[in-house]
Amino acid sequence: MDEGLVSRILGWFRALGYLAEARDPHDRRRTLIKLAPRGLIDYRHLEDRAAGTAEFMLALLSRADRNRMISAMAEIENILARVRWDDIRPRGPTCPSSDRECG
Repeated sequence: MDEGLVSRILGWFRALGYLAEARDPHDRRRTLIKLAPRGLIDYRHLEDRAAGTAEFMLALLSRADRNRMISAMAEIENILARVRWDDIRPRGPTCPSSDRECG
């Protein structure tokens, strides 16, 4: 995401009262951002809804299909755990072609 998009998202969250902001006591140039109480309430609500939806979807599967899916997901987690994420570098342009600031 580019800085403009992040800025717009943060502005939207601020307007909704979802963010609590404070200066970093160790580096006053930085601002620390966390969810405000209202943001936490809405986040928990969304998490509960997502969990309920997942439970409903899993209940529609046979026991054998649930077990196959759980095994497949465990395999994906094992593969991703072996990736050295710090070594990954983006290929090609790292910003949209419409961004004139991109060299």
